[in-house]
Amino acid sequence: MKFVFVFGNTPQLSLSELKSASPQTTLLSVSLLEYTGALVEMTAEQAMLIAEKLGGTVKLIQLDRQLEEITPVTLADYLLSTDTNQKISFGLSSLNDPDLKVNQLSRDIKRELQDRDIKARFVMPQEGSQLSSVVISKQKVVELAVYKWQNFYLVGKTVWVQDFQEWNRRDYGRPQASGHIGMLPLKVARMMVNLAQVKKGGTILDPYCGVGTVLAEAMVLGYRVFGSDLDAGQVEKTRKNLEWLGAEYNLKFKLQVGDARNVSNILNEKVAAVVTEPDLGPNDLRPQYAPDVQNRLISLYTGSLADWKRILEPLGTVVIALPKLVNDGSIVQAVIDKAEAMGYSLHVHPVDYFRPGAKVRRSIAIFKLKDKN
Repeated sequence: MKFVFVFGNTPQLSLSELKSASPQTTLLSVSLLEYTGALVEMTAEQAMLIAEKLGGTVKLIQLDRQLEEITPVTLADYLLSTDTNQKISFGLSSLNDPDLKVNQLSRDIKRELQDRDIKARFVMPQEGSQLSSVVISKQKVVELAVYKWQNFYLVGKTVWVQDFQEWNRRDYGRPQASGHIGMLPLKVARMMVNLAQVKKGGTILDPYCGVGTVLAEAMVLGYRVFGSDLDAGQVEKTRKNLEWLGAEYNLKFKLQVGDARNVSNILNEKVAAVVTEPDLGPNDLRPQYAPDVQNRLISLYTGSLADWKRILEPLGTVVIALPKLVNDGSIVQAVIDKAEAMGYSLHVHPVDYFRPGAKVRRSIAIFKLKDKN
């Protein structure tokens, strides 16, 4: 069965996450420009299980009808074949065909349904050519999706949307938030955890835990977690946040105050992965201070990587957010070079994440310990 995983605001990172969460799945088609998503073939059970664990996918569309042409009659027939209600609220989305006139088609579908004595209303996309997951959830509409594929069309419905209320609850409802501008978003933290590809029951370490964002997302996915931070105040904030989350999910964790460059001295067990966002430096870096700051950060990151080798399991993984100034990836490249020299390999090319106008971007790098054999 064919499904489209529709990505949110971080399409490249979302694609990497999907590949990591389902490495055996063949991607039939990928678009990071038209509709930002991936067309895949898998069972319905697999698709739902994968979608539930992802941070970057906002909708899952099941395409189960093949049509030679798109008309109000064919789309009305499809709607009625899957929905027997006498009143239908729907929205039409075109995933990859800019020539499909969504507005006019929606009006014509409504008219066709009314001619068949079916009460109908439709909702138009607020922007672009497809409905948002929030609109689908709040207005309880059936999203009818059209995907142009080879010489025909695939038609289907949205079968899952990301639970934005639950994400907001975990973000804004936690006892301790960070006042730091540009703090790591929950969904990016979830994506980073998935990029680590840790087996169920494995242990994930965040030695720059901050307020516990990465650890919280790892806990929700069922991993054992250990966190540390040089700032005792941050560790206490993490403790409160994870205790709050643990009460909701019945999850356990370990925390310790300590330097990320010496975490091997306070952790007496191996971990499957390190997933972390360290100090990224100042948000507004003045040019005259740039060399000193860059050298300090490179030393911090490479000193940490050297220590983590002692506690990572064989072939263990490090997923780390590194700072990348606009048009300047020197810090990222320097860390990659030094990491490879000390026994890591770069697993995939770093993926950038940033908000519009950001001066410092996150470059998400994935390292794996090289096989000593």
